[in-house]
Amino acid sequence: MLTHLSIQNIVLIDRAELACGSGLCVLTGETGAGKSILLDALGLGLGARSEVRLLRAGADKAVVTAEFQITMTPALTEWFDALGIDAEDSLILRRQLGADGKSRAFVNDQPVSAKALKELGEMLVEVHGQHQQRGLLDTAMHGRLLDAYGQHEKLLEKTTTAFRAWREQREALAALDAEIEQTEREKEYLTHMRAELQALNPQPGEEEALSDQRTRMMQSEKMATTLDDVLQDLSQPRPVHESLRGAQAALMRSTLKDAERFAPAIEALERAMTEVQEAEECLGALGRELEYDPEELEQVEERLFALKAAGRKYNLPLEELPGLFAEVEEKLTTLAEQANRRQALLKEVTVAQEVYVAAAEALRAARTKTAGKLEKALHAELEPLKMGATRFQVAMEAREESGWGER
Repeated sequence: MLTHLSIQNIVLIDRAELACGSGLCVLTGETGAGKSILLDALGLGLGARSEVRLLRAGADKAVVTAEFQITMTPALTEWFDALGIDAEDSLILRRQLGADGKSRAFVNDQPVSAKALKELGEMLVEVHGQHQQRGLLDTAMHGRLLDAYGQHEKLLEKTTTAFRAWREQREALAALDAEIEQTEREKEYLTHMRAELQALNPQPGEEEALSDQRTRMMQSEKMATTLDDVLQDLSQPRPVHESLRGAQAALMRSTLKDAERFAPAIEALERAMTEVQEAEECLGALGRELEYDPEELEQVEERLFALKAAGRKYNLPLEELPGLFAEVEEKLTTLAEQANRRQALLKEVTVAQEVYVAAAEALRAARTKTAGKLEKALHAELEPLKMGATRFQVAMEAREESGWGER
C-alpha cells in the first residue's frame, strides 16, 4: 500500500508531500489542477521512462520518493533475493532526474537499475485508466491472478521444483553429450597418441638420468683416450720401469773404486721403479672402472633424442610425458564409460520429466476447476454494476514441450 509520496521539481510542482491513509483515497480537482502531474510523478518513481519535460523549469534536479507498506509475496522475495537487497515491510523507492535526462534509482537507499525499479513498481502498483489497463493486458498476470484466487501455492511450488530438477538433468545430459562429441572427435588422435607413447614408455625423471649417464660415458671416452696415450708413453719403445731397472743394474755392476758413491742414485732409481709401477697399476684400475661402451652410448643418445622429439611434438617438457600418457589413457577409458553414464542419465531425465508432467497436470486440473469458480464469481460482481451482458471467460491452452516452464 502506498503510504507517502514526496515530489520535488516535477513540472509545475516545486515541492509536494502526499500522505495516504488506509482504505480508499480519492484525489479530485478541476482540469489543470495537477492530478495527471501527480500520476506522472508516481510513474517516474515506479520506474517509468525518464523525460526531461518532467523537470520543473529552472531546476537542475527532480526527485520523487514513494513509501510503501508491503506484505511479502514469492514474486517480491525472488526480486529482492536477485538484487541482494534485504526485504522489509517498509519499502522506499526514490528516483532522481537530472537536467541531462539521466536518472538514478534507489530501493531502500540501495542503487538499482531503472529496469529493476520498473519490475518492482509493476508488482506494487497497477494503473487503471484510458489505455493504461496494465494488469489486465499483461498475459503473465492472468495465470498469477487465477493461481492467487485458487490458492495454488503448494501446487505451484511442487511444479516449480519438479521443473528445475528436470532442467538440471537435461543440462547435465546436454553437457555429457557435448563431452562425448568432443571425445569422439579426438578418439583417433588419442588412440595414435596412446600407441606412440606406449611404445616410447617415458618414465618420470628419465631425461635427467639419461643425460647424466650420457655425460659420464662421454667423459669416460675422453678418459680412456688419455689413459691409452699415457700407457703407451710408459711402454714405448721400452717400458719405463725396464729402463730404470737397466740403469740401476749398470750402476750396481760398476767395479770402480768409489762405486759406493752410486748408492744414492741406485736407491732413487729403486723408488722411481716403485712409483712407476704404482702409477701403472692406478691407471690400469681406472681403465677397468670406466663405463664407456660405444654401443651403449649410442643407445642412450638415441633414447634421449626420441624423448626430446616426443616432447617437441606434444609441446611438453619431457618430465610431463608420463602424465600425458596417463591422461590419454584416462580419456579413452572415459569414452568407453560415457555411453553407460549417458544411459543412466537419460533414465534420470525421463523420470524427472514424468515427475514434472504429473505436477503440471495436477496444477492444470486445479486451474481448470478454479477457472469456472472465478467466471461465476466475476459475473456475480458484474450484474449489480449493470454489466450483466459482459462475458468473462478463462481459456487455457496446452503449450508445446518447448514452451514448458516453472509455472
